[in-house]
Formats: sequence, C-alpha cells, structure tokens
Amino acid sequence: MATEIRLKKGEKKKKVYLGFSWTMFFFSFIPVLCRGDILVGGIWAVVIFLIQNGAKDPYGEFSIVGALIILVMNILFCIFYNNYATKKFLEQGYEPADEESAKLLEEKGLYKSNE
Repeated sequence: MATEIRLKKGEKKKKVYLGFSWTMFFFSFIPVLCRGDILVGGIWAVVIFLIQNGAKDPYGEFSIVGALIILVMNILFCIFYNNYATKKFLEQGYEPADEESAKLLEEKGLYKSNE
C-alpha cells in the first residue's frame, strides 16, 4: 500500500507516494502518463507493446509466456516507481512539507534533514 507524502518547493505543493502502487498494477503505464512522466510512461508502453507483439505462439496468438513476462515486469514497476518519482521530485528541489513526510522519507533513505 502506498503512503502519501507531501512535498513543497516555494509555494508549489505536490502529493507523491511511497510504496506499492495499486493504480499502476491495474492500469499499467496510464497513471504514469497522467502524472506527467511522459518519458517513463512512453517507454513502458513501448516495452509492453513490443513484448505483446514478440511473444506470440506458433499460431500467431498471444502466448502465456508473454503475459507472465508482462505481469512480472508490471509488479516490479509497481514496487519501484513511486520511490523513483519521489526521488526525482526531491532532486528537482522539492522538500518535505511536514515532519511526518520528512520522517517517512528519511526511513526510506530518500531524504536527509539538515537538523
């Protein structure tokens, strides 16, 4: 389950998440595109397309092997993407907006407070 984190950069505020992403599990690359991460979402869509078209059985039908490869890759993507996106925002200069967010980010090793 993903945990909501609040980040700020000046007056701009963002809600990001840490942990497993159920929305990406069910909708694959679509939430990534909706969050504005066109590069990662586009690459993920192309990878899925290539696997679907390359993993056909001798009769030209989509094989179970292709489905299993996509499932495993999607689960790994769900596990790691939220942390990647949060780290990306921190590298862009965003900081935790509250103490709880800072504590959660420190526990994950994504942020070190100046205190």
